[in-house]
Amino acid sequence: GAEGGDGGDEAPPGEEDCPKGAEDVEQEPFTAKDLTAAELRVARVRLAVLHVGNAMVSSAVSTMGSSSFLLFCTLTIFDKLGAVVIAVTLLSILFALVALPAVLILVGPSPRPWYKEIVQRAV
Repeated sequence: GAEGGDGGDEAPPGEEDCPKGAEDVEQEPFTAKDLTAAELRVARVRLAVLHVGNAMVSSAVSTMGSSSFLLFCTLTIFDKLGAVVIAVTLLSILFALVALPAVLILVGPSPRPWYKEIVQRAV
């Protein structure tokens, strides 16, 4: 084609950002020792929320969905029970996925937890 010349001097897709010889450089594996204490806390919290967050949200949604039927009962006790279950579920999911991770990021466990210290002293 006449648009881009012969086309033989273009880099393959995905390699245009790679400097010459970058594929030959071996990088050391990334370990938790490379992180500061604050970065390690953020990584731990992020991993925990990613692992259990979906299950917690789906559990809360199913609980609130099944409790919503109680809101339409004619007996007042069931109406109030449904409202309380929905309110408690909303508060629980809010604190479990927002407040608790925020607190753990700020003042979470140290990089070297107490139980590892005890084991190290015993050995």
